[in-house]
Amino acid sequence: MEDHLKSCLLYTSQSPRKILRPRLKILKHWCREILKGLEYLHSIVPYPVIHRDIKCDNIFINTHNNQVRIGDFGLAIKLK
Repeated sequence: MEDHLKSCLLYTSQSPRKILRPRLKILKHWCREILKGLEYLHSIVPYPVIHRDIKCDNIFINTHNNQVRIGDFGLAIKLK
């Protein structure tokens, strides 16, 4: 991943330190949002929802407002 970030830096005039921090901050935000969503699904009373198919293709991110959504509940189950 670090090599990919370095190759992206070739097109900018800023130092790598200034570019890596915001990207890492955004990635951390997205990860927290995904975890909050899963925590919400698992805590629904009286029947928690288990997604069972979390992968990159099932996470939808709107980059304009940093909104993260979990989708494709085809394999999801409700615990009784």
